[in-house]
Amino acid sequence: MIGFTMAGLAAAAEAAGDHGEAAAHHGSVFSDPTFWVAISFILFIGTALYLKVHQSIASGLDKRAEAIRDELEQAEKLKVEAQNLLATYQRKQRDAEAEAQAMLDGARAEAEAIRNEMQANLKEMIDRRTAAVEAKVEQMKANAVKDVRAAAADVATAAARRVLAEQLTDEEKASLNAKAIDALARQLH
Repeated sequence: MIGFTMAGLAAAAEAAGDHGEAAAHHGSVFSDPTFWVAISFILFIGTALYLKVHQSIASGLDKRAEAIRDELEQAEKLKVEAQNLLATYQRKQRDAEAEAQAMLDGARAEAEAIRNEMQANLKEMIDRRTAAVEAKVEQMKANAVKDVRAAAADVATAAARRVLAEQLTDEEKASLNAKAIDALARQLH
């Protein structure tokens, strides 16, 4: 690194100016060696400044490029993570939808089974009640027939008693009673 001060530059310029006056008397400015030393010095300082500035700019650009590269790498990592996260959530959503559909299908099947069971139970209950009612009706018919027969037998017996009482003699009555008692005794033994 080349160090210089304003005082040093002023002294060089003054020296070049003093030599410039002498050179003006001797000929052209371009033939004066002090002029060329000043030009060389200015070019040297300019080149040094250019290189320093160029190096500083290049270093800054390199740092900026490195920072951009790091940001791009981070962005790429974040993009991959986001894609993985999105894929995970999409998979979870599909799994949840499949599970919900399975639960819905299971509920429908269970509801259908319950409906079928209830229909079977209802049919069985209706059949049992119908059979019970029919049995009751048959029993009532049998009881009615039995009651009618008993009433008919009672009426016939009463009519026969009346007819017999009016037409039978006391001897015939005693004979019939004895026969009935003998028949009853045989049935009981």
